[in-house]
Amino acid sequence: MKGLSQDLLPLLLKDYQEGKISLKKIVLLTKLSPIEILRKISTMIEEPPISPEVDDYTKQVADQLLKQWKNKKSDE
Repeated sequence: MKGLSQDLLPLLLKDYQEGKISLKKIVLLTKLSPIEILRKISTMIEEPPISPEVDDYTKQVADQLLKQWKNKKSDE
């Protein structure tokens, strides 16, 4: 399953860059963690063509995820 997700991810990220699919949908389709997907996005996509409102929302979600991830790491 992980191999299929890795093969599918570049296609999904292309759709994401073109504004055809959401981050949430990529998580559901690949079963990868949001942080792993965000890391892939940061290395594969320069600037997604999204509205400022969606960009602000994505930033808020990313900030919340990173905060939760840091809290989880400090609890371990």
